[in-house]
Amino acid sequence: LQAYIDATARAREIAARENVEVFLSNHNGYDEAVEKLARMQPGAANPFVIGSGTTQRALTVMHECARATMAAWTAGRRAAARREAGDGDDPLPRTRDLRKY
Repeated sequence: LQAYIDATARAREIAARENVEVFLSNHNGYDEAVEKLARMQPGAANPFVIGSGTTQRALTVMHECARATMAAWTAGRRAAARREAGDGDDPLPRTRDLRKY
């Protein structure tokens, strides 16, 4: 996960420096690639060109979500270690039914 965090930071840095205005994802539900392909018309604006600001926001979301995932995983490991050691209260719920929270 750390490699992904580093990669998203680097991609964001390069995209800013090079003024990248297109964001393509390997998950077409995120970038609506199928819908954009359907909208493409000769002579019309390219729907994949979303602007550098939007591209930066997309890369920032990817980066921040990865960092949040790392923080959650780290907190989970720490809580598990505390449970095993019998140290203090467990700050994380012990149920898998997270709909309650």
